Amino acid sequence: MYTHTHLLHPCSSCLREPPRDRDKLASLARAPFVSDSDHYQDEIELMLAGGFKMELEALSWLGVDYLSNCWLEPAMLTGDYL
Repeated sequence: MYTHTHLLHPCSSCLREPPRDRDKLASLARAPFVSDSDHYQDEIELMLAGGFKMELEALSWLGVDYLSNCWLEPAMLTGDYL
């Protein structure tokens, strides 16, 4: 499951997930690297159940260097991203 929910901006940054995005998620769920991973399957199920999305720009309230210093490097080092 997504472990960084404490970092999410209030719902003013939430966008309704359009049908095209839901189709992309469903397609991604069928990819071998996702279907072989319980973690990734859980992430996609959570995204589909939520019915909304957030663009990366929604994290800008955490500071201009958040993505590069606090999210990107750890995610790449651990491989914990989709």
